[in-house]
Amino acid sequence: MKNSAVYIQIIVSAAILLALYFVIDVKQLLNTPFTVTISDAIEILFVLVVSLFARSIRWQLLINYNQANKVSGNTSFKLLMVGLALNLVTPAKGGEVVKSYFGYKWTGIKERMVSVSLLDKAIAIAAVGILGIYSLAKTGSLVFAAAIAFSFAPLLFFMTFKWIMKIPPAKKVIEFVAARIKRLDILSMMGQFNYPLDLMFISFLLSIIGWLTTFYLMFLCFKVVNLPISFESVLIQSPLITLGRLFPFTLNGIGSDELIAVYLFSSEHVSETLIVAGALVYRIVVTVLPAVVGVYYLFTTRELENYRSINQ
Repeated sequence: MKNSAVYIQIIVSAAILLALYFVIDVKQLLNTPFTVTISDAIEILFVLVVSLFARSIRWQLLINYNQANKVSGNTSFKLLMVGLALNLVTPAKGGEVVKSYFGYKWTGIKERMVSVSLLDKAIAIAAVGILGIYSLAKTGSLVFAAAIAFSFAPLLFFMTFKWIMKIPPAKKVIEFVAARIKRLDILSMMGQFNYPLDLMFISFLLSIIGWLTTFYLMFLCFKVVNLPISFESVLIQSPLITLGRLFPFTLNGIGSDELIAVYLFSSEHVSETLIVAGALVYRIVVTVLPAVVGVYYLFTTRELENYRSINQ
């Protein structure tokens, strides 16, 4: 079943890439002139680090709330990098949740590790929706309205879970699913979504910082290929590109990211080939570079019997 899902993702991504092949000038793409100064490279690296640390701190705050054994910043950052590496082989950026397995192995925390990773993901998606409000205000597009509603759905489910469980049909379905997942106590895990408003506010603030810096990275990557698109245009369109990556039928958004970027930025009357070139540079910076670090941590961080040793 898992192999079938991977095959479907590969086929869909290949089909989209084939469609792009007939839209862009491949020769122009391969000969795209890159303009990167040392100061540009430093700026890109700095913005990337800020984006990553905002996300790492958000997860750390959530996992450590009301807990005696605290997860260190070092561990939180390692797990973030591992999750980004796993994103390369999981649909809908699921690596950021699958990383919980390694978090459990490294810290001994199980259900809470999974529940916090799910909540962390839900907050991140909802934050995209908040930024999408600006996009909706600027464009008036119903597509953005639908995207905003979609982005808030997971978080609303987690936040209202205790009330959903009071609805008999919903309770039966959830208990049915929980009974068949032997390795996790789903009901206990879902019952942990109880955080104060100030912590949720800080988590959203960190998410917005993380996304704004990520969107700025897209703008910088477009500059690298001399694509004349303003940061405001990137800010308006990026929420849809980000949510499009959650489309579960492509391999880590390969093909779909580039296709959505071409569709959204084609109104700027710029070369589709340059849009794809910029999107590819953006993918390398935001996805590939952190994934390389994550792979390093996967192979160098051993499972620890004593959790305290990872905090020393």
